[in-house]
Amino acid sequence: MKKQQLIDLVIEEIKKDIASGDVTALDELLQFVPLPSLKAYLPEPEPSNTVYKFPRRCDVTGKGMWEGYCFGDGQDYAIDKAGATTLAMQYGYETLEEAFEDGAYYFTAWEELDEDEWFESMHEDGRNAYAVSGDEG
Repeated sequence: MKKQQLIDLVIEEIKKDIASGDVTALDELLQFVPLPSLKAYLPEPEPSNTVYKFPRRCDVTGKGMWEGYCFGDGQDYAIDKAGATTLAMQYGYETLEEAFEDGAYYFTAWEELDEDEWFESMHEDGRNAYAVSGDEG
């Protein structure tokens, strides 16, 4: 199988996942396969009329989040291990494990929104989340 045929096959499988509403496979694939332009081939799902609210936003992906990695006692957040690894490296660590051993981050979950500020997105998965302050909402 030629490289382009393989790429086309992968894209078709991911399109099926997106059509079913499951983008987990895409996120996992892009972490391990050196195809950063793969998303350009995929249709952007239409945003809904529903506004989804999140207590935090990932500083790596821009996605709203209810759980994730907290760095610098709340200075930076990551929604997944790949994002946490990126932040750990920005903090000067060689590995995520090294950052954890040094106490640079912890994993947590938030059970409610902060009254002063939260994040909203038109997408259930939280992408393109933007900040909203309590006096705006």
